[in-house]
Amino acid sequence: MPPRVHQAARRPRRAVLATALVLAALTPGAAAASTPSPASAARHALALSDERLSLMRDVMASKWQSRAPVEDRAQEQVVVSGARAAARERGLAEAGVAAVFEAEISTAKIVQLGWGRQWLLHGFPAAEPAPDIAQIRAELAALSPRIVDALADLDGLRCRLGARAALLRDSRRLVRTRFVTNRARAGLVDALLKVHGTTPCRRAGRGG
Repeated sequence: MPPRVHQAARRPRRAVLATALVLAALTPGAAAASTPSPASAARHALALSDERLSLMRDVMASKWQSRAPVEDRAQEQVVVSGARAAARERGLAEAGVAAVFEAEISTAKIVQLGWGRQWLLHGFPAAEPAPDIAQIRAELAALSPRIVDALADLDGLRCRLGARAALLRDSRRLVRTRFVTNRARAGLVDALLKVHGTTPCRRAGRGG
């Protein structure tokens, strides 16, 4: 009998503990804990940018086979306009978000030209089928809102001591698409740091 009584007394305590855990998970503090830090969000944005840039080989292959120019101002405008619209939906500054996508477009052209030089020197791969440019652009379009979502969490990052140096290191690790230069990586980093404004950062006074 005593063991049974002991087990019966333990069940209510387990139920109370389980309820407490559920309530704790529903509190604002728990929800805030799931929000990525600005630095983590910036790394995520860089990784998504690299994913976007990795599709540029197929973009260039399509242009190569169709003899289309690398620069496509109309398509670039579509991308930037879409980014601005996504920024408005999320309450972000359109100019800052557009600047990130403009930096990505500039870097994308560097990658495309890199592949173009490669194929001029060594020839285009024999029997390679022409990629479906519409399908590639659909994949690129699907990445855009995910990038904007990451940009929404960058507020305050640029005012953190050493933020740019840390992001430059991260960019060399995360943006690994062939033909991307360190200068292009720096352009992406600088655009990320300006998403939420360019006003001077306030530094805490000594002894404050």
